[in-house]
Amino acid sequence: MKLPTDLEAEKMLLGNALLVGTADPLGTLTEADFSSRNNRLITRAIRALEKEGAPIELVAVRSWLGSNGFDVSPSYLAGLPDGVPVSNNLDYYRRRVSETAIQRIIASQGHELCKAAAGGEPLDALEKRLRQLTKGLS
Repeated sequence: MKLPTDLEAEKMLLGNALLVGTADPLGTLTEADFSSRNNRLITRAIRALEKEGAPIELVAVRSWLGSNGFDVSPSYLAGLPDGVPVSNNLDYYRRRVSETAIQRIIASQGHELCKAAAGGEPLDALEKRLRQLTKGLS
C-alpha cells in the first residue's frame, strides 16, 4: 500500500526555511507530519536549532544532523532551496503536508483495524479503536 505524500510541498517548506533562515515557513508542523525520513530529520534539525537560537542554514542543519548521528545526503540537503521561491502561499503547502500526514495516519490505522477485524477482534473493541482514531484526528 502506497501512503499519500506531497514531497513537493515538503520541499517547498523546508527549502523556504533554509532560504529565510527561520522555522517560520514550517508553521506548527512537526517532523511527524513529513513523509520521508530525510525530511523528518531535517525538520527535527531545524526545530532543534530554532530552540537553541542557532542559525537555520545549510551548514548548521548539516552539522546538527552529523553531530546527532543522522545521515542525510549533503546533495539532498543542499538541493532543498534550489528552485524554491520564497513564497507567500506557505499556508497552502502547510495544509497539503498536514492533510497527507492525516491521510497516512488514517490509512495506517485503518489497515490495523482491518487486520484486527479479520483476526476476530470483538466488535466492541473494534468500535473503541475506531472512536479513538477519529477522536485523535479532530
